[in-house]
Order: sequence, then structure tokens, then C-alpha cells
Amino acid sequence: MFVLKFIFIFYMFINSSYATDCTPTENVSLVFSNGMFNDLKDIRNSLNGLKDLTKSKYKNYDYAQNLNETPLLQLLEVYYQKKSSNNIFLWTYFSEFNGPRWFTKIAKIIAQEYTKQSYVIDQDLQNHVNKYKDYLNDELDILVVSHSQGNFYANRAFEVLAESYKYLDNKMGIVAIASPDSYVAGLGEHRTLNSDSLIRSIPGSLPANINNENSGLIDHEFIKHYLKGFPSGSKIEALLKKTAKNLLTDTFYFEPGYLDKSLIKMDKWVRKLNDGKITRVLDNHECLAVSLFLKNKNWFGVNCTNRNLYNMKEGAEICYKDEWSDSNKVIFGCGLYGLDQNLTNWSSSFESYLVFQDHDECKWSPTKVHSELTRNTIIKAFEFIKKPI
Repeated sequence: MFVLKFIFIFYMFINSSYATDCTPTENVSLVFSNGMFNDLKDIRNSLNGLKDLTKSKYKNYDYAQNLNETPLLQLLEVYYQKKSSNNIFLWTYFSEFNGPRWFTKIAKIIAQEYTKQSYVIDQDLQNHVNKYKDYLNDELDILVVSHSQGNFYANRAFEVLAESYKYLDNKMGIVAIASPDSYVAGLGEHRTLNSDSLIRSIPGSLPANINNENSGLIDHEFIKHYLKGFPSGSKIEALLKKTAKNLLTDTFYFEPGYLDKSLIKMDKWVRKLNDGKITRVLDNHECLAVSLFLKNKNWFGVNCTNRNLYNMKEGAEICYKDEWSDSNKVIFGCGLYGLDQNLTNWSSSFESYLVFQDHDECKWSPTKVHSELTRNTIIKAFEFIKKPI
């Protein structure tokens, strides 16, 4: 009987649209790094353009400003940044070359010295690094959108920060627009228009990789030619989503975008439990909360917005009425993902079992399920899922 009810509940959602985007963005701060000849008004307009493009989804929108020096000073600055960038890229490549250890060690030191040198002489770069540090120390991921000269700053800042923050490419991603540089730090990606003759004229710059339907001679403006261009705008939007999703991959238990936002807090908590960062003894309702949450892995063919707290409660009510409250049952069709498995060997390959591998208090026998799994336990479990501690 339960199986029929279970199928009916989820059948209602099978034909839901798959276009809904549930990818969480509250842990990501988008920062714009501007190019040459941009005053504060231009920078804010560009940031507003990014807000419109991303529908204001991210937690913070900020800018890392490259101050507007005189045109001659900016041109000289770009020249020296380009020269420094090429040296950093060259010596970093040599440091990863499969050669004598003494040579790769020296190459790495030289690359680091070039990075430090550019950091010391440029106050703007120091300001960028300090801004990113504030976000990282607040455990926020950073999505940097850099345009033109701003790419030099984004790359240098990443390299400086990488000396202090492990696995920085999991915390800071760069989307390079119209980059005069020869690479994107942290294995980021770039988008440059074929019609952007300003960037294409710079030796060693990243190759052009997109075309717009309406092209001019010097299509270099961030908003007019890139964000509002077609199809460049949609391609940049897709790249932003991809980069943000990669940043979030190591934050959640399920793949980002799989669950409704009502389960995001629990998603993060279960990831910590799975990674062994939660070592205290769990209460019965906490064990049940994890087990109920893990049942989401079977919600195939369901729109992400319907993988939510409300539907989880509905399913739990049916399970309790038809199975868990029946003391005569020792095998459960609903499944409790570990709680009802009286296993002696917990080296099972099932991920749901492995989440509980360091928590013997959550390895319930069928007898304990009937004695401990009361309606009050279920109520407390869902209170915990809403606000895990």
C-alpha cells in the first residue's frame, strides 16, 4: 500500500519543468575588477549590469577598483603588468616542468618573486588582495569578473592569495572578459570577442573565442559589447553559473542545484558530518533527520523545487503511518538509510551508510526503530532539518 502512495506522490512531480534553477548562491560574492579609463560611475554601472545579468542572485555584489590614473600612466601600467605577467607565467611553467629538482625549485622561487614584486609596487593590487581576504576569512566564495586590465589584477591577486589559502581554486573563481593576459589564474575561463580589435592587437593575449551577430571594429566595452551583445551576454551568463557551481561543489552533500532552498542548511550540515567535521554524539532526532534527508537521493525525475522540506514531511508522515509505527514490521519498504540496518560490517559502499560510519549511536536495529522513532522524534527531526546545529 505504501509503495503505491509513494509512487503517487512523486508521479505528480515527474512532468515538472527541469528549467528551474535551484543552485544556491548565498555563499558566493561576485566582485567586478574593472579595466582602463573607468571612473567610479563606470564601475558601478558595470556592476549593475552584472546584477541584471545574474538576476541579483548572489549574496554580495562588490568591485575591486583599479584607480583611474592619467591615460599615459595607465598605458605604462598595462605595459609593465603585461611584462610581469609573462614572466610569472613563464617561470611558473618552468617550475612545473619535469626537470631537475634544483631547477624547478629555483623557477618556482623566481615566479613567486615576480608576483611579490608586482604586489609591493601596486597599491591597487594590495587593496584587491585585502578585499578578497575579508571574504575568504568570512568563509564566502568569490566569483571575480574581470574586464580588460582588471584581468592582470585578478590573476596577480589569485597568485598572492594562493600562498596563504589552500585549495584556492575551490574558493575563488575568475571569469575573464576581454583579457590582455596570456592565461586565467586558477584554471578559470575567458571570453573575448573576435571583433575586439583592441585585445586582439596585444601580443600574447588570450585568443578570441566568441562572435556577436552585430559586430563593429573595436567591440571592447564591457556592458555594450559584452553583457548586452548577442550571444556574448548569454555565454557570459552561462560561464558565471558554471564557475559559481564549481565553487559550491565542495560545500554541499548533494550536487548544487539538486535541492530546493528549504534544505540548503541541512545540505551543508550533512556535508560536514560526512567529512568527519562533526564528531559529537548525535541525538535520536538528529540521526533521524540525517536519514530522512538522505532519502532525497531517490528523488529522480523530480523538479528541484519539489525536493523540499514540505514534501519530505509528507513522505515521512506516510512512512510513519504505514510502517514505522507498526511494531510487527522488521523490514521497511520506506528505508531509513542506515538507521534500520543492523549491520556488523559498516564498510558498505552505500554512501548513505558511510555518512554514519563514525556514529554508532545512529546504527539502529529494527527493534530500536520501533521504540525510538515516535511522532515526537519526527517533529524534532524536522525542526532540526530547518535549523541544524
